[in-house]
Amino acid sequence: MTSCPACGEQSPNDAARCPACGAPLDADARQTVFGVPSPAGAAAPKAPPGEAHRTVFGMARPAGLRQPRPRHRSPPRPIRTARSSVWRARTPAAAAAPAAAAAARRAAAARRAGGRAPHPVRHGRPWRRRASAPPPAAPQPAASAPPAAGAAPQQTLFGVPAPRDDAPTPGPRPLRPAAAEAPPALGEQTLFGVPSAARPAPPPGAHPVLKGGDPQRTFDGPPNPDVAQRPPKAPRSAEERQRADLYNAARIAAAVAAEERRAARTRTRRLLTFLAVAAVAAAVAATFALREKTAFRAQVGQGMTVVRGDAAYDVRLTVETSGPAVVRHPGGEAAVEGRAELRFDVPADSMQVGDNALELLVTPTEGAPVVLRPKVTVFYRLSAPALGPPRAGTPVEATVRLMPGWTVAVEGGAVRPGPTPDSYVLAMDPAPLLARVDGLSGPTGELPVAMTLTGPAGETRRFTERLRLPLPDTPATVFEPPFGWASEADRVTLRGRTLPGAAVQVGSIGTRADAEGAFELIVPLGAPGAQTLAVEVDAPERRPSTVEIAVRRLDAEAAAAQRAALEARVAEMKAPRRPTRYTRLVKDLEGHTGAAVRLQGEVVTARRGEAEGTDVLQMTTCRRGDGCPIWVETQGPVLVGPGDRATVVGAVAGAHAYRTAGGEAKSVPRLVDAVLLP
Repeated sequence: MTSCPACGEQSPNDAARCPACGAPLDADARQTVFGVPSPAGAAAPKAPPGEAHRTVFGMARPAGLRQPRPRHRSPPRPIRTARSSVWRARTPAAAAAPAAAAAARRAAAARRAGGRAPHPVRHGRPWRRRASAPPPAAPQPAASAPPAAGAAPQQTLFGVPAPRDDAPTPGPRPLRPAAAEAPPALGEQTLFGVPSAARPAPPPGAHPVLKGGDPQRTFDGPPNPDVAQRPPKAPRSAEERQRADLYNAARIAAAVAAEERRAARTRTRRLLTFLAVAAVAAAVAATFALREKTAFRAQVGQGMTVVRGDAAYDVRLTVETSGPAVVRHPGGEAAVEGRAELRFDVPADSMQVGDNALELLVTPTEGAPVVLRPKVTVFYRLSAPALGPPRAGTPVEATVRLMPGWTVAVEGGAVRPGPTPDSYVLAMDPAPLLARVDGLSGPTGELPVAMTLTGPAGETRRFTERLRLPLPDTPATVFEPPFGWASEADRVTLRGRTLPGAAVQVGSIGTRADAEGAFELIVPLGAPGAQTLAVEVDAPERRPSTVEIAVRRLDAEAAAAQRAALEARVAEMKAPRRPTRYTRLVKDLEGHTGAAVRLQGEVVTARRGEAEGTDVLQMTTCRRGDGCPIWVETQGPVLVGPGDRATVVGAVAGAHAYRTAGGEAKSVPRLVDAVLLP
């Protein structure tokens, strides 16, 4: 069956005309795809008997595909979908009516808009009406030829007539029409060489506004006939060219002048901006300078020194202030104004090895107080136990504790590890101190200790420390005269012991000790009465020592009174009137213990005892053998001396053991609280 191109009625394939409307069915069925007609004259392949072939994009429909049959004879109408519209084929008259109506609407809109109408080809862009040329006549759409009788019905796909199956396959078509072909009218512009659907003609006297440098070219089609038919412009004369050059030169000069004025204004604005910023910065700087000038200032000056003492560190520093103020430091407070030197002590216990911050509170008379924190670095701490007087040949030892990683070396001494990892023991020779002892007057002296400290990075620091030691005195012991010596003699004999070679001086009388250190001086006495003898003993590398001896010279009257007092004391002791025999005393020493006895003999020695105020006398009571020695302890007074005969009365207190100068051990009777009568 074949569809009629005029009415769509189905007819047999062998019929020449449509039985319903009489239209020829053997006409060339021109099918369209997307509104683009297939090439004219293309012969479609002959359909097999009983089959009607249609094409899609110029390709034959597969065999067996059944062609749909229209359901009614009404004119085709569009089938609306979500994204496109599919139109059935219309008659030429029906297709031209909407286009004419649209052209009429655009012309009316152009009249209302003042002679401007949208461009029909270039997406509604405005046309410009030419005032000089009369508007050309709008081209009329060509009338469609009626279909021949008996032609096959024309099928469409999306509103585009599809070529018949018996049409020949179209060949390659040039993108532009041949030169012999006439350019299409404005109402029949083409897109990619394919005639577009019928569109309204542009309004009279309008031409498209085109982009690019060629005004005779359309957007993508053949040259614009309206522009191409215009006569070419006549060449300009020399005068016109000169005027144009002058005009261009004037425009360039004006542009240059305007640019210079703009640059001058820009430079002026920049200069003013710079001056304003500089003025603000100067004002801010002046404000800060004034504030700094009027604000109270305080700082610690250079040259701070710290010296270690026995129990504290002696700190000396300088404080600079801009006005009067009071500085409170660890040692108290002081008033300062301008530059002042402060000196105060810091307890050694509060200073640790390493960095220590001292706090100074500076309070001005006007303004807020300022806190200064000078930093004191303690590199070491030297400590020594209670050291005695130094002795030649015996080193003086002290312990030093350092910062971690530091080592120490001492000049003229030895160093060994201490009890802790960061401590060392220093052993110094006291010879430098002993060599200066004779020139020192105080009881103590300072031993210099020169130390060199080496840090972890190899840096070195030198310090000189001083150990204060008690100076060694020259020992001296005076044996005679006794503490209670009293005599009518005008001189007294001094016997004692000191260091060998020591100088012994009593007033203007002096001597030197022998190899054993013993010395003896006979010192004259002045007028009768109590006297004090100063015995000065000075040995090398030692401080001199002084021993004071109290003696009393008696005149005849004083001597008689002293003797009477001693006899009264003997009477109170209730001692026997006759002397006790030495042999009986020695045999029954325990029986006589605590009883008073009386003995007579010769004084061998009279010397000072170990207890203060107690004198010791050694006497012999017979002339045989060892002389019958006795040990006598008395509280004085002693009116006798060595070689004098005397009577002794005292209580027996057992025996006294001692060694003689030859090393012989002896045990003799001992009498205490004795009274000696010349």
